[in-house]
Amino acid sequence: MGFLAFLLACISSVAGSAELEPVESRARALEPATVVATSGEEAGGAAGGGTFSACQCPHSAFQVNMLVHYGFLPDSLLDKWFEIHGRVEGLAPGIEISWERGGFNMSGLFETLLVLTPDQVWLEKDKTANDAVWVEQDLKLMAVSLVFSYEFGLPWRLTLVPGIGYGIVYRKGEIWQFPTIGTADTPVTERVVAPGEKGSVYVMPKSFQQGDLSLRLRYRPTHRWLFSADLGFHLFVYTGLSAGLRF
Repeated sequence: MGFLAFLLACISSVAGSAELEPVESRARALEPATVVATSGEEAGGAAGGGTFSACQCPHSAFQVNMLVHYGFLPDSLLDKWFEIHGRVEGLAPGIEISWERGGFNMSGLFETLLVLTPDQVWLEKDKTANDAVWVEQDLKLMAVSLVFSYEFGLPWRLTLVPGIGYGIVYRKGEIWQFPTIGTADTPVTERVVAPGEKGSVYVMPKSFQQGDLSLRLRYRPTHRWLFSADLGFHLFVYTGLSAGLRF
């Protein structure tokens, strides 16, 4: 009986160690990982604390951004075809819904462009004053785009987000042009439309395609809030701002 009791005691001692050792080993294995995760979180949050990267967030997430873009065509480009022309510009509020994972972003973008070009006289290059036309418009353009982009980490909780996309633009409204009249001494910009002149509508498609190239500088003050300065080109050259939430 003495030997049997001794044997049972040894077995109990070994079994007890086998139960406790994995728990202690697991605690030791988890402890450094917890410290690393905490330091990784704080590294991007402290001012100058390192480079923030969206790749630190391997799980899928959604973003909803409200944006406003100012679009225009450079005067230097219009000067190649027109002697006298108006400023081609517009304001485009919109909404962007994005899916992101590990730095990759896929975005659906809806914008409404309100064309702000004033009514005035236009004259093509190498034309006489008698060819000058008075141009009026009431255009509104609605664009739906799909954009693919990637976030590159920068210091100070900033990221740089280049993107490329494709979209469809729907047109509402028209552009009208009217012949002008004036004397030989009348400056072209002061020529007027003849009384009763109906003019003609500039022929444009109701919808057309557009490519999209964009570059966004994004600031993430917290895990959820996003603020961005945008630069890009689709139908117009555009700049703008956006703000949103990440879910």
